[in-house]
Amino acid sequence: MLANLAVSILMLQDAGTTSWSIPDMWHNMAWVAKSVIVLLFLLSVWSFGVMIDRFLMYAAARKQSRVFVQQVAGALREGKLDEAISIAERNKKSHIAKVVATGLSEFQSASAQVPDEEVIEAAKRGLERSVAIVHAEMKR
Repeated sequence: MLANLAVSILMLQDAGTTSWSIPDMWHNMAWVAKSVIVLLFLLSVWSFGVMIDRFLMYAAARKQSRVFVQQVAGALREGKLDEAISIAERNKKSHIAKVVATGLSEFQSASAQVPDEEVIEAAKRGLERSVAIVHAEMKR
């Protein structure tokens, strides 16, 4: 085992004419290796682009969600559903605003003739649909 290691070290020392610079390695590569390197480089650039896009999207969503929660809290305390929905529509990037706007719209659109239990169930179904849609948008 030790002898094999010594022979390997000697062989590497004899191969001292091989340069480890990037241009020399590129020159000594076959076309398959070059194509793999180019593909990996392109995928890395794509990956960084996706990371930057996700960072910007989540940062904007977080910022608008904080503003939305502060603004909508006062409107809901006063019972102004129309104002709360309009606040939610102004904050298009906020994932919380999208879900809350759907729930409030479902709740508001229910007629007075429908029992409260059905109104609540309709709002729940609307919220579940909205959560699924927002989740798919954030995941893309």
